[in-house]
Amino acid sequence: MKKIRVFLLVPAVMLLLCACGETQITTTTIRIDKSGKITHTIVDSFEESYYDLSEMEKMAGDEAKEYNDSHGNGLVTVDSVAAEGDEVRVVMEYQNAAAYSDFNEEVLFYGTVSEAVQAGYDLDISLIDLKDNTQYLTRDDLLKMGEKHLLITSESMHFIMPSNLAYVSEGVIISEGRKEADTVPEDSCCYILLK
Repeated sequence: MKKIRVFLLVPAVMLLLCACGETQITTTTIRIDKSGKITHTIVDSFEESYYDLSEMEKMAGDEAKEYNDSHGNGLVTVDSVAAEGDEVRVVMEYQNAAAYSDFNEEVLFYGTVSEAVQAGYDLDISLIDLKDNTQYLTRDDLLKMGEKHLLITSESMHFIMPSNLAYVSEGVIISEGRKEADTVPEDSCCYILLK
């Protein structure tokens, strides 16, 4: 079942940095904090003649409540639904990547390499070292880094991570800051290993 994305069209293209150094989110983005909590900010065009903000807010709240009633209280919350000019901004919070993945029916894993193996993810991949873009990390190398954090996703999305990126798979485009990237999965998932 598709959730909030039912009423959303096409995300914008870029994230801009404001002068104070804080990242201003201008496109649909997933931010992951150090505890693994997910903040999903959905930014889309908003035409008042087609959408009613209060209906969107009610729909998002109802879907979050329905999910929490059957999976556990507090896993998914609606932080805000607001119109800003010709855009609508919906901010959803998820207790962890598993809740996000289940709620949105997308692959999103965030945890240690060891946890990824325990969860059954196939780590027979090759990751590019961001230091020089020529060294590759193989499955055997990756398994030796059991406590390092790994992101696995099936979504095209802008991500803001809790620490710098060290290795990435094909389909990951690094932003100016070493904590941000866009994922563009083609036939399989994208992988990001953090420092």
